[in-house]
Amino acid sequence: MMTTRLYIVCVNVRDGMDFGVRMAPDEYIGELKERINERQKYTQNADDLKLYLAKAKESDQWLAADDPAVTNLRHNVVSDEIQELLREDLKLQAGKRIDNLFQSAPNADVIHVLVVVPPPPASSPPATSLSAPVISFTITRGRATRDENDKDPWEAYTSIGKRLKDDKIVKDLAAQVERVAGMKKSTPFIVLENSSGTGKTQMAFNLEATELFEVFFIMCASSADRDQPIYEAFNQRSRSFEFCVDKDLPFVIKGSVQDLQGINHRLYLYGFIIAALNGDATFSERASRTDVELAIQRRQDRMAKPMVFFLDEFPRVGSGETNSIMDLRKARYRMMRNVFRSFSFPVVISSTNGTARNLFSIQGASRSVDPYLWCIVFPSLPHVSLDGDIKSVKCPDQVKRILQHSRPLFVKLCLEYIKVKPCTGPLGVAYLDEMVASLAKRAKKLKRRSDEFNLGQFGLFLCTSFKLANGQYNVIDSHFAQLHDEEPIDLTLSPLEDQGLFVDDTLWESCCVFPSPSDDVLLHLAMTGGPQFPPLEKAMHNMMKLPSIRQQMYWSNVDQKTNDGMALEALVSAAVVLASHSGGLGGVAFPDFLGRLLYELGVTREATPMDFPVTLINSMHGTGIREVVVPFLSAPNVEWPQWLLEDWKYIGARLDNFRRTVNDDRIDFKIDSDLISGECKDYSDPVNLKVLKHILERVPERSKIHFVVTRKLQDSYFTQADASEFLTHHGLENARIYRILGPQRLEVLNKWRQRGKKRPMQALDPSGVEQAVSRLIVFIEVGDDVWDHAFFTPL
Repeated sequence: MMTTRLYIVCVNVRDGMDFGVRMAPDEYIGELKERINERQKYTQNADDLKLYLAKAKESDQWLAADDPAVTNLRHNVVSDEIQELLREDLKLQAGKRIDNLFQSAPNADVIHVLVVVPPPPASSPPATSLSAPVISFTITRGRATRDENDKDPWEAYTSIGKRLKDDKIVKDLAAQVERVAGMKKSTPFIVLENSSGTGKTQMAFNLEATELFEVFFIMCASSADRDQPIYEAFNQRSRSFEFCVDKDLPFVIKGSVQDLQGINHRLYLYGFIIAALNGDATFSERASRTDVELAIQRRQDRMAKPMVFFLDEFPRVGSGETNSIMDLRKARYRMMRNVFRSFSFPVVISSTNGTARNLFSIQGASRSVDPYLWCIVFPSLPHVSLDGDIKSVKCPDQVKRILQHSRPLFVKLCLEYIKVKPCTGPLGVAYLDEMVASLAKRAKKLKRRSDEFNLGQFGLFLCTSFKLANGQYNVIDSHFAQLHDEEPIDLTLSPLEDQGLFVDDTLWESCCVFPSPSDDVLLHLAMTGGPQFPPLEKAMHNMMKLPSIRQQMYWSNVDQKTNDGMALEALVSAAVVLASHSGGLGGVAFPDFLGRLLYELGVTREATPMDFPVTLINSMHGTGIREVVVPFLSAPNVEWPQWLLEDWKYIGARLDNFRRTVNDDRIDFKIDSDLISGECKDYSDPVNLKVLKHILERVPERSKIHFVVTRKLQDSYFTQADASEFLTHHGLENARIYRILGPQRLEVLNKWRQRGKKRPMQALDPSGVEQAVSRLIVFIEVGDDVWDHAFFTPL
């Protein structure tokens, strides 16, 4: 069995450049030194390198890849935090084994090793010093692996690109590239904005396959995110680009097109562009703008294809740092994009965030006072079906179909799981539960910024879509959402007023939505939770109270939009869906479902099962409430695809659609099978008898279990008249109506009735004789009290 190699992320303390090295677990630090020096060409003798573990002893925390201390290294600032890690007693010895140091280390978002390179000899000529290195980078054929029998990592992308080159979205992108190439004045750029694992990188190869352009691919993500063969293949090129940006940044003010066009300095980036235009493998000198213009003219003279620069995984500015660091970072990112725009090259940027489109600097540079086209955003991507990979794995057809309707990232993660844990017997829900739980856990680890990830998790349980109130929060980047728009968007910018981006004359606001199950079924099956993956860190009612939830998100209903805080309908709908997932894809027994629902609503402190002594009957047979199974529900107003419902009903899975209804439907939610429906009443005063009667009148005739969730109920109803006539008139004579309350509330209710000489009301004994009923109606009070235990009693 092949040993899994560990990906060690290193950073050069002298210049802050990071890179990754693959090592076998049984190799040693001495071999790591050799591998680093072989790759980076730091010194003649690898033993001269000093390596330090990037992990604080006191906190046992690895150095984060986006830590300001790492960023500052690129600007020749060695912080106290770095100095503390460079202590002599922390230096890694050559005889230490790799697995003893890094086997349990996280493989994303961290730095593992700090590299201290010896200073060059004093007699070394300037051309070999750090200030003017010879930079080598791969143009099209970087090999990520050492095994010559392995296929080049871009071959699969090229093959898929040939299949997708005639896709409408690819053709639209090619047309927009040609459009941008003809706009020499403002040179708009193109942004492919979508969440991770949706095929953004693939679009570079799709565009290349049209044979209309030469696409020069640059990967902009940090080395901590480059643990993919396709990224490693272009690692040298990407590192060279980053080096040039950092070395040229001091000569540029804000990184704008106007800054670049107005300076006379020779820049490394210009040498980089010339090498790209000429197809050179290496370059070692700075160049001038005139040199670049001559290279462009020579390329045109030989009738070469137009050059398109594709910047993949464009970084995010982020927040929470000093203004000076933020300004420096913004200037750096602007220059990454604008150095190509300053020569009117078409630039395509793939991104999970809005940094690329939002980094603009109004300098009065435009001679026109009219708004001008700033960028074109592509929110949609063609579906990338990894049919070859799926066919190569032995698994049931039902699994293959969900893989064919999911994003490539989730497909790859599931295929890795299936290879390690194949389905050897008949497919059942237990295997599916384990597979989607494994996917969810791994997908969560890929995301940094836990607050934003939690925001995205909560958004999955809201009604269809949501809009962020604060642009700093981004669940496209930190989760798996996408823009609400589907067609390409022309965003214009005014040169006089820095007020944002516009579509025509209207200020454009980004609205996030999650892909439907038809397009990304594994997102909904895995990330919405199950018995092995709790989707939320807190109970639903506590999530609603978090500042990041209440302040950063607008609530939306199916029939109206509101941002007035905690909406009871949203809470109840989300809690019902979440509770239905507690038993997995095979559904959950009603007592367990109800216990989880009460916990998520904040009625009880623990999810203790709650039973009722009733049997639900219909024309065919009766079912005890303990045997009633609540299906694994879709998110509100999101439908499971019909093929999934058909495929999985034979393997024990129970799926159903949850719908929030408009006001005209009289109730607030229901599921397609009519097992459950419900209504919410968010009144400050207790529900009175008149309102109660209207609620009972609206109970759907086909519904078996109907919930009514309210803030508070009166202690008693129908005290002046018998309720039987009313119930019979509305077809509820065979229904049983209960209320959920806690020990203290039950005690108060009983004492009040005893003082009023009414019949004392006791909580029913769940072990009592079951009653055959046609419907169960349950009133739940969500007041300010949270109970250790809950009881039910007739209303």
